[in-house]
Amino acid sequence: MRYINQSKPIKFSLLVGGKECRSIEDLKMVSDFNSLLESINNGNLAKWLKQINASDYLEKLDNPSFKDENVLKRNLALYNLFSSEPLLLDNIDNEGVISMLAKGIVTFSDLQNTDFATNFEIKKAAINYVDNVALNQMCESDLDFLRYYYQEKSHAPLNTLNARTLINEKIVTDDNLVREIATKHHLSDIVLDLLSRGVIDNDQFNQLCEKDLEFLRLYYEKNSYANLNETNSRRLIDAKIVTDDKEILAIASQKNLSDVMERYGQLTIKVGDTSFEMILVQGYEGGDFYIGKYPVTQAQWKAIMGDNPSHFQGDDLPVESVKWDQAKEFADKLILMTDKFFRLPEEKEWEYAAKGGNRSQGYKYSGSNVAHKVAWYDANSAGRTHPVGKKEPNELGIYDMSGNVWEWSNTTYEFASDEKVIRGGAYNNDCCLSSRDYKYNNFGLINLGFRLALSV
Repeated sequence: MRYINQSKPIKFSLLVGGKECRSIEDLKMVSDFNSLLESINNGNLAKWLKQINASDYLEKLDNPSFKDENVLKRNLALYNLFSSEPLLLDNIDNEGVISMLAKGIVTFSDLQNTDFATNFEIKKAAINYVDNVALNQMCESDLDFLRYYYQEKSHAPLNTLNARTLINEKIVTDDNLVREIATKHHLSDIVLDLLSRGVIDNDQFNQLCEKDLEFLRLYYEKNSYANLNETNSRRLIDAKIVTDDKEILAIASQKNLSDVMERYGQLTIKVGDTSFEMILVQGYEGGDFYIGKYPVTQAQWKAIMGDNPSHFQGDDLPVESVKWDQAKEFADKLILMTDKFFRLPEEKEWEYAAKGGNRSQGYKYSGSNVAHKVAWYDANSAGRTHPVGKKEPNELGIYDMSGNVWEWSNTTYEFASDEKVIRGGAYNNDCCLSSRDYKYNNFGLINLGFRLALSV
């Protein structure tokens, strides 16, 4: 109801279906029956009929037939009262209900708790006259009807429950359609099955994960992170799907997420195809610094120096037979190539890092009280060096600070200006944290290598 004008007496017009009605004839031209019902229910129709002196219609509205508890009969009576084309039915049977659905006299929800609601022919006819909510309710309660609807129409209006039923009941079997439906409705388990069967390749799956965090979460729970791209690997960490520090660092290292590694105390510096992984050591009295995660390997040495002085040959083996002067030259070349101040660690820095820094557990060896867990030494090395990083790390995530090869420091031996302190022990002797020796700067041994340090 709304004002027509401000003159007195106040006059109203009736709005039904967005159309202004000034007379019964106007009202009968309106096809929006739901809007008419709303006007009846909120009392506006009665007020309007009284205003236009349509007492005969007011009397009819008071007729018991318009207040029948049977919604089909009541709506049909109201429709016929105000329709220019009444629907004349001797009785309300299946065909009559279909006609009422077509004209909007009833909705499918009005048929609930009646035999009409389970009638397959009425359901079929109702497809064109119901909204998506009602349609999905019909499909949820009747698998045969869901099958019929999909075959006659499509899956577009179906909700997630019905979409899953289409796939689980093998109503849809074509892999491309399954993929379309599963991705639209975020059916993560079905998408993962398609991935495992090769229907979706890694690139396609990564695109899906970038759009839907749940795909990513479920994939990680079932398959870890091996096939994820850099973007999704980063999201695993940023979305806190992965919270374990060791696994975060493993992901960041494999996917080259340098900013993440730095955030967790690791720095990777690339020189061409060669990477130098550094661990942040905090709490040292002389200030924080980085130290090599591993001793310098032969592959790293060859990439920078072009030769290989080592006795035991192997890219992943620590470089050895290196003089202190050569180790310093290696660090100096890296400074020029990276603009990072690489150097050899001072003895006290080396020892602080080897003991686990501010996370130290007070172990006898670097990372354990059991030598063979963390070190290659005379009891388990078979008289040679071994690839770096194969034993357990210490508390800071640093490898091979006990055993494998002695390591040059940048500290001059207190009793000889041309000798430098070496620490850590080697494959052919003891490897306690207290192991300490010294060698001439220009002296190289097959059990003596080094690792890098870097000022923060």
